Amino acid sequence: MSAAAPGTNPTLSRRRKWAFRLGSSLLVPLLVLAVLEAVLRLAGFGYPTNFFLKTRINGRAVYVENDKFGLRFFPPALARSPSPLVMPAGKTNHTYRLFILGESAALGDPEPAFGFGRFLQVLLNERFPGTRFEVVCTAMTAINSHVILPIARDCARREGDVWIIYMGNNEFVGPFGAGTVFGPQAPRLGFVRFALALKATKIGQLLDALLRSFGAESSRQPSWGGMKMFLDHQVGPDDPRKQRVYEHFQRNLEDILRVAEPAGVKVVLSTVASNLKDCAPFASRHSSGLRGSRLADWQKFYDGGVEAELAGDFAKAIRSHAAILSWRGTWTRCRFAPIRASTESSKRPRSSTPGAVFIWRTCQRWRRRARKESPGMSFSSSTSISTSRAITSWGEPWLIRCCGCCRNRLLTRRRGSGRHLKCARAVWR
Repeated sequence: MSAAAPGTNPTLSRRRKWAFRLGSSLLVPLLVLAVLEAVLRLAGFGYPTNFFLKTRINGRAVYVENDKFGLRFFPPALARSPSPLVMPAGKTNHTYRLFILGESAALGDPEPAFGFGRFLQVLLNERFPGTRFEVVCTAMTAINSHVILPIARDCARREGDVWIIYMGNNEFVGPFGAGTVFGPQAPRLGFVRFALALKATKIGQLLDALLRSFGAESSRQPSWGGMKMFLDHQVGPDDPRKQRVYEHFQRNLEDILRVAEPAGVKVVLSTVASNLKDCAPFASRHSSGLRGSRLADWQKFYDGGVEAELAGDFAKAIRSHAAILSWRGTWTRCRFAPIRASTESSKRPRSSTPGAVFIWRTCQRWRRRARKESPGMSFSSSTSISTSRAITSWGEPWLIRCCGCCRNRLLTRRRGSGRHLKCARAVWR
């Protein structure tokens, strides 16, 4: 057995050997991954992950939208793209730049040209003619706060003055939501952040492409089906994933505000608007505790309320719907039904004159016809533009509009007549 050389420490030598082995086992794979990432980038593989892409148009440096931005969050066949935009790369003097962050409601879908961002820019230009305003809409359809956070990080580097955040509609159905069709449903936030960070690299994009090629998705490519895609992915009232979705939204919103603070951006947070009066819940389901005879009793009360409402007996309909409101686990549509019945009963004209009653009954008949022929549209007897278009397309002799000057909220004119009936400004096309 040979003795150790003078001046050497056998224990220290063993430690150095183990440290070298450990360092080599970690360093070599990292070096291989770095080389692979560089090769993929040089080969032009994958897609850019920034929201804005810099280019030149007519000799000017500008930023345009990245039409492949959605690939990081959606399957390729369902990927959403930002609306076209062109923004100067440098902000000039006397220029005020506003970014709108949100989903389809902020975008103005289905007609982005009439989104609130366009109205805002016109109003600001009228109010402050000496200042140039750039209202940049970064909103996209079908996204949620998991997507808006990376967009906000990109906006923080683009010299913005104000952010208008109008989000919250798609937290359950957007990417990583509890009812999503775009991937994992309500995973932990750590998994979400890791998956998005991985897909920001070319290696992550390569792995994602390989998994899609050899996985179950290779045999079927889904197509965009709008809200119908989510009918089989409803979230019940007692679903434990709901709380996780709320927590994710809160964390993402807090992180967006943290991104805005060092950039010196003023933030306007907006609560999303909802038409609770005219729009029934998109889908509704009972909790797991409502079943058997109790469910049969519930169905009896609900059917009775619906039949009474169709027959015009709104008082009975309200009583039937109210009888099951206190039942634990009942579906959310029951909370909408009595409100709808109460609203319908209040729309009957107070005047008992034959003309006023005839107008009211005609309006109700058109509403029923509109719902039957266009089940996907929402109509109200205060007559939205959609109702007016539907009515005129049927060639009816009446056109109903809301003037807001009396409780009836009805105005009408008979074809070819200039005489007005009860609360009327004539409107005819």
